[in-house]
Amino acid sequence: MLMHVFTVWLGGAYRVVISSYANFHKALIENNKITSKRSDVGLPGWRKEIFAVRPGIARHILWKDAKKARQQTATFLNNEGMGRTVMEPHVLNEADKFIQFFIEPRLESGEGLDTITPLSLAATNILVNTLTGNSYDYDDPKAHDHLNLIHEEHKHNVTFAASIPFTKWIPGDPFHSAEAERNYSETFKKILSNFDNIVAKRRRELQDGCSPNLMLDHMLLQYRPELGDQERFDANVGSMIQQMYAGSTASGSYLCWALLYLSVYPHMQERLHNEIDEVIGEDSVPEYSLREKLPYADAFVLETFRHSECIHVLSPRTTESELVIDGQVLPAGVELMFNLDSVYNDPDIFDNVHEFNPERFLTGDVTKKKACIEAAFGLGRRKCIAIPLGKMEVFLILLRIMQQFSVTYEGDTKPPLINMGGINSKPYPHRIVFTRRNKEIRK
Repeated sequence: MLMHVFTVWLGGAYRVVISSYANFHKALIENNKITSKRSDVGLPGWRKEIFAVRPGIARHILWKDAKKARQQTATFLNNEGMGRTVMEPHVLNEADKFIQFFIEPRLESGEGLDTITPLSLAATNILVNTLTGNSYDYDDPKAHDHLNLIHEEHKHNVTFAASIPFTKWIPGDPFHSAEAERNYSETFKKILSNFDNIVAKRRRELQDGCSPNLMLDHMLLQYRPELGDQERFDANVGSMIQQMYAGSTASGSYLCWALLYLSVYPHMQERLHNEIDEVIGEDSVPEYSLREKLPYADAFVLETFRHSECIHVLSPRTTESELVIDGQVLPAGVELMFNLDSVYNDPDIFDNVHEFNPERFLTGDVTKKKACIEAAFGLGRRKCIAIPLGKMEVFLILLRIMQQFSVTYEGDTKPPLINMGGINSKPYPHRIVFTRRNKEIRK
């Protein structure tokens, strides 16, 4: 019998691991008022100091001074992120820029493309443009430097340095814990400094009379004197942007996985091509509102979210009062850890969990299956603020690429469909070869 709720001694504290979608829902949806708090258990001293002045988005009580900004931004994304007015043109424009810069120059030579960094840049650029009105050129060193900082933060943050301190003393540093302790502080502070500068610059522009029309403006204009110190409020906004940027790299990872799956499963690629040709055609532009008419494309994206397991755990929460989960009584003050793998592979919901099969989202209790995928973006009060944007990015960019190209993997050896681990888990190194689709065959 599987244990869905159990306790582990980790990092000098007892932590309760929650597994299965039913228990996720119980803890994070039905009891969200009890499980919204985040503790600082296991955090190094330097990070506790940062979070003392940035409680809103980090790991402190109820993030009251940033709550308004978060709510307004979530409303903005829900209204605009589903392809109605603002966000969809940004996504499609970036998809075309990606094709022009990375795919078309390789068509004649048949050179393969390592897609992970280019796709992460595309997803990040969409967010940059939405937040600030600007965007990076793909060959701009600043864009690569910024993305490398995010990847560095992910690499160091995923180690055991904070949770299992003794690992840094193991000879050879097999868990990279000592390396993380040396480098993570500097990297994280650089990232926050970058976003603080973005926020400060935009605050000055608004104060000088600039017309508010950006997502960042919606966040900054939520400040009121009764919320406390403006500098503290803006610091929390900077932290929220940092998390959104980090999330945009997950969109890049999902797109990388989607192209890999299509290269490995040509019959799925053929079915996706046929659906795109029938519903969108050769010259029309994909629209997010067409998802209902593109059931296989939607199912393929959902299965990519599930099978790739890009994100393995949610950020820990701390119970504010007693909570009963799966018959287990959890007292106040217990740190909860959420095992996302148990949701992606929940045998009560998904059959043959290790098989990549988009058709699972076309039959059975599809609503419940989709709800499991939502868990990857978080549930309850602290779910990812940019869920609508992330889902739309993956769907539209993939369709725009596959509308025009076929994909194969480079070489004779099929790439392994297992991830490398990490916060946003990527596939093992591989290269994708793009071929322009033959118009006559399509007709």
